[in-house]
Order: sequence, then C-alpha cells, then structure tokens
Amino acid sequence: MMEPPEFALEFSGLRTEGPLNDRYEKLSNIQADLRITVGGREWFSQPMFPIVELAAAVHRWLGRGGDFVFETMEAEESPFLWVRNEAGGCMVGAAWQVFEEKRPLSCEQVRSAWAQFVDRVVEGVRVRLGVDVRPLLR
Repeated sequence: MMEPPEFALEFSGLRTEGPLNDRYEKLSNIQADLRITVGGREWFSQPMFPIVELAAAVHRWLGRGGDFVFETMEAEESPFLWVRNEAGGCMVGAAWQVFEEKRPLSCEQVRSAWAQFVDRVVEGVRVRLGVDVRPLLR
C-alpha cells in the first residue's frame, strides 16, 4: 500500500462569486473549496476560498524562494498561511489549521505540491470558466 503524500493540496467546486472584469475581481471572485492534507490527514479545509489569489502568491514565492507568507483579502488573520524553511525541512502553518504539524516536512515535496496546485488552478480555471489567469501570476 502506498503512503499518502506528506503534503497535498486539492480543490473542488470551482466557481465565480461575482464579476470578473478586472485583476482584483479575478483574484477574489474565482473560488473553490480548498483542502490541504499533511501525512494523509486533513490539515486545512476552507469552502469558497480565493484560489487564484493563493495561486498568484504561490507562483511569486516559487520564483523567488525563501519563506512563503500568504495574507488574503478574505480573512483578518495575518499571516493566514505560511511555509518556513527551518533546519531539516519546511514547517507549515495556517490560521485555520485543524492540527499543528510540529515536524518539518520535505521542502522539495512541499514546493512540488504547491507548484502542481498552481498548474491545476490555471488549467482548471481555463477549462471550467474560460478565463486565462496566467497574467495574474506575474
């Protein structure tokens, strides 16, 4: 039997929650139910999450490296979601996490999961909604 991935992201129910006339509306109004698992256990789950806003922030982080700190227009908590490089791996945290993950995860696996998430968001939005969000990732 295969082990579950150490860190995995998935989304479902891709939809728009308002107009998509400008950059801000595309970042905030394209939403989906977001779920993140750590070691096969649900670590974070949020319906109606602005996944394009998250994908754009992740894309910038993957390009520059270092720590990832995400703050969303949809929540007051700051930082809302983070990945920090620590000795021996990456620590992950979120304002609304189900449990605290105290062990460092493989930074390579965490970054790979985030990169796949960005690709799936871009493709999913293009196919399901007919919107090209690649320009928003810059």
